[in-house]
Amino acid sequence: MTDRALRVCYFGKQCSWNASALQQARKAAAVLDVDLIECNLM
Repeated sequence: MTDRALRVCYFGKQCSWNASALQQARKAAAVLDVDLIECNLM
């Protein structure tokens, strides 16, 4: 765990590309060695 984080905010399942975007964010966080904070705004 690091003291840096990548935050990803989204609106539930309103957009069909949310799942793909979240997957890419998870991959980016892993490559950057940062925590991922997912915020569902619904």
